[in-house]
Amino acid sequence: MNESLAEVYERARRHANASDWQAAGRDVETLLTFGGNDAASINLATMILFRSGAADRAIGLLRAAVERMPNDASLVGNLANALYESGAHRESLEWHASAVALDATNPGLQLNRAIALRGAGEREQAIEALRQVLRLDPRNDHARRKLAGACAESGAMDEAERLYADLLVRRDDAALRIRAALLLPPILPSIESIPGIRQRFERNLDGLIGSGLRIESPSEVGTTCFFLAYHGENELALQRRIADLYLEACPALPFTAPHCAIQAHADPQRRLRIGFLSANLRAHTIGRMFRDLIGGLDPDRFETILFRRPGPAADDVSREIDQSVTRVVPIATDLRNAQRQMADCALDIMVYPDIGMDTASFALAFARLAPVQCVAWGHPVTTAIPTIDYFLSWNEWERDDAATHYAERLIRMRALPVCYRRPVFDPKRMKRARFGLPEKATLYLCLQTLFKFHPSFDPMIAAILRGDPNGILVLIEGQWASWKNLLLERFGRTMPDVVDRIRFVPPQTNEDFLALTALGDVILDPPMFGGGNTTLEALAAGRPVVTLPGPYLRSRIAQGFLRHIGEDRLIARDISQYVDTALAWGRLSPTAREAETARIAAEADRLFGQTGTIREHEAFFRAAHEAAASSRRLAAWPI
Repeated sequence: MNESLAEVYERARRHANASDWQAAGRDVETLLTFGGNDAASINLATMILFRSGAADRAIGLLRAAVERMPNDASLVGNLANALYESGAHRESLEWHASAVALDATNPGLQLNRAIALRGAGEREQAIEALRQVLRLDPRNDHARRKLAGACAESGAMDEAERLYADLLVRRDDAALRIRAALLLPPILPSIESIPGIRQRFERNLDGLIGSGLRIESPSEVGTTCFFLAYHGENELALQRRIADLYLEACPALPFTAPHCAIQAHADPQRRLRIGFLSANLRAHTIGRMFRDLIGGLDPDRFETILFRRPGPAADDVSREIDQSVTRVVPIATDLRNAQRQMADCALDIMVYPDIGMDTASFALAFARLAPVQCVAWGHPVTTAIPTIDYFLSWNEWERDDAATHYAERLIRMRALPVCYRRPVFDPKRMKRARFGLPEKATLYLCLQTLFKFHPSFDPMIAAILRGDPNGILVLIEGQWASWKNLLLERFGRTMPDVVDRIRFVPPQTNEDFLALTALGDVILDPPMFGGGNTTLEALAAGRPVVTLPGPYLRSRIAQGFLRHIGEDRLIARDISQYVDTALAWGRLSPTAREAETARIAAEADRLFGQTGTIREHEAFFRAAHEAAASSRRLAAWPI
């Protein structure tokens, strides 16, 4: 070889810095062939291999290098990073701990460990690790930004605001300005606080629009305005302003796929090509709700394409969905490349099962990637994104005036909107002692994520517990331990006399969650934003779900399911009736409860395995495609 290893290394580094991964890959082969076995060469080579898609080979090289050089913190840390990126989060944490032990004063190793802790769900530990990075390196703004985001998610709003202010003093970053201005608390402190929170949000939003901000993608901001949906208000006006902000700040958003600029012709014999994108098409509520709809579309009439971005490791649900579609198309993490990759598929219809729960699908939804674009009810709030044509809902959920809640054309499906598999309960797990719950208490369960607990729910909970001295309310801990603490602080103010009868259980496996649901005497559906997946699971177990529907879809899902099976008596008209209904079911005798459980479980058969929604979606997709070929939207459904 005429070149030295040092020269090959430098050339590979230059190619990597220029993102020329093909050339960098050739350099790697030369480097490894001619003995580049030092730590620096291995670290560079494995980074290039990983970016080039050869993750398994990169991890193999790192494992071999760590065996030879076990005390090299850089190699151990890079092995930990590679394992994390490949989805092996738990093993990654073990290697991160080893790397930090080898070089405890290295802020980079501490930062990588913090990121891995956050990804593995060890959120409080991640915050402490980020604070340790800043103790080692007070000017590490990357760590400060991560810490600010984590504090905002955890509900430590004062600390988050201070950290963002510190960052903005040193750097006027557009994405940071948006993130700092649009902070929202995950746990609302009181009813009285809501107007002020929303006024501040709207004031900040108005200050951003027209200020000349520029970002490459909403993903730079790091979060959507997800928590707005839990305020119990009509979100249409604010969602329109949010869409205006991003369209102004991010010129890359309004991309149009080339085939969409050409007038299409409806051909009833041609298979329609339908794309699906959601970060949650896995072992998640969205994955379970939509897998049989996606997989059940007639392959003779529809070609289904699932777009996957790099994310969590595959699970049983994601693998099943992947196997059920015509093909899976991996897409890039950056906006422009992802837009082009999706455009290359020349879709007839684009469907987002949810928008607003992650920044990637939110950003891509602004592009015109198909002549027909739909959002389903997975996140049951209007997107107000101008390129989304239809919002797919269910007639049983929506009020007569519901169209005024949406920027999209509201489609009220007539069939049950979900083809859902009846859950299977394991009797061996259905023991109160397994969950630390008393045998003789009346169990009122509300196993919803904690940000669904609107302050208006507090007096209803208090009245139920005061009306049943034998009752306890069972909740499930949130993603952040701080959410439980914030909620208990609020309960301590709003119901100090009964707060000691509120019990929290840790997050459960899916099997144990089902078993816990089946132990409930009464299931309480929270007002303002109720349960979908949890309602179906409770009814499958024969449990009574008490609900108080409000004006918006997100508070009416349980009502729709209950009406479908003829259980209107569980649907309250007002707060007083909600409390009375819950107490009446809580006081049933064991014999009456057993009979009611059997009856509800039998009625619930009508909620599971129903394929009517698949056939109705097929008819809708065909009709919407024909309308788009005439440059129009469907005026109503059914036509």
